[in-house]
Amino acid sequence: MPTHDPSYTDQITGLKNRKALEHALSMPLLSTLIIMEINDFERLDALYGLSMANNLLRQFSGLLEATIEGRFDVYRVGGSKFVLLLQEDFLDTDELEELVPEFLRDIAENPVYLPEVKISQDIEVVMGIASGDKDLYTHANMALINAKGQKKHYLFYTVDMDMSEKHRDVLKTKKAIKRALHEKAFVPVYQPIVDRDAKVIKYECLMRMRQGDGIDAKLVTPYHFLEQALETKQYSRISETVITQSIEYFQDKTMDFSINITFIDMQNRDFMKRLKTLVKSSKIGSRMIVEIVESESISDYGLLKKTLDDLKVLGVRIAIDDFGTGYSNFTHILEVDPDYLKIDGSLIKDMLEDKKMRILVEAIIGFAQKLGIRLIAEFVHSKELFDLLVDLGIDEFQGFYFSEPLPVITEG
Repeated sequence: MPTHDPSYTDQITGLKNRKALEHALSMPLLSTLIIMEINDFERLDALYGLSMANNLLRQFSGLLEATIEGRFDVYRVGGSKFVLLLQEDFLDTDELEELVPEFLRDIAENPVYLPEVKISQDIEVVMGIASGDKDLYTHANMALINAKGQKKHYLFYTVDMDMSEKHRDVLKTKKAIKRALHEKAFVPVYQPIVDRDAKVIKYECLMRMRQGDGIDAKLVTPYHFLEQALETKQYSRISETVITQSIEYFQDKTMDFSINITFIDMQNRDFMKRLKTLVKSSKIGSRMIVEIVESESISDYGLLKKTLDDLKVLGVRIAIDDFGTGYSNFTHILEVDPDYLKIDGSLIKDMLEDKKMRILVEAIIGFAQKLGIRLIAEFVHSKELFDLLVDLGIDEFQGFYFSEPLPVITEG
């Protein structure tokens, strides 16, 4: 590496930069590499602003260099991420188990002083560590990701952390989502909901991604693409196209139907405006039910209630989906005033074998009946389960015992 080459120097801290690290790792070596990242740096950046955040990085860099006492080369590779690369040979796990806690103690015991606001800011870091002669940075970064996910101060790379195949699958799915949007391949399917006599009374519209053509085409469930759709900010486009298709499909039919709307959809004010206009112009509100999932993603119950109230004015009924697990809040349910509660399928499907599940479902039934809220049971998979739910007082039912989701439906 050229000496004093400015292109190899980080302009904020004066440390070696990512380019310098790439050069070092391009050389044959057997070494130990530690990646560390400052916890909550984004919050500190937002709290103090750019100038003080850069000052914090400079002071932390000086602390790192003092702590390692020349044993490692220090690099800043972006944001609040730093790399320590051992200058000679590599350290075994026992040596690192002694050294790394010392690093953490030194950092914890030396807060960074910010003269602009006259405060000392404690710094916490998380580390990923790898030793060997190849893929050092990749392996250490995998260890860092796992340490953050497990809320550990540090982890050593192990083979079972290798997420390369998963990352390839994720990228493949993201490409498939982009292609499906371009080809209009996100479509609704329709699963019947029946009454206590097992007669179909309405349908739930469910999202699918069509892959392939002709007889080779298959419909993929959101389980295989939803997480990636959310990561790429594509979910709103997918949701809008499926909901719009569903409303248009039922416009010239007579039966009721339900669509799923998330809080992400509700935050998309342009889409909600288009949705309300479509419902009003199609005069379909009295046959439409909106299912919402109450989850930790709901950050504004005021917006939630206003959105649902606006839909109720158009005749739309409201159902709370997946009720009974996760983040269900009885107070918020009373505020939303739903017409239906859909009991989460994870409670329903095991009721015959799990006494505790049955007790919980019975409690939900009693709660809903006292409030005059109709109940729908999902994941009904057998006649025995259906008969039990009828006896307990459930109003409506959905599951593979009655029908899988259908690509088309016929009335009558």
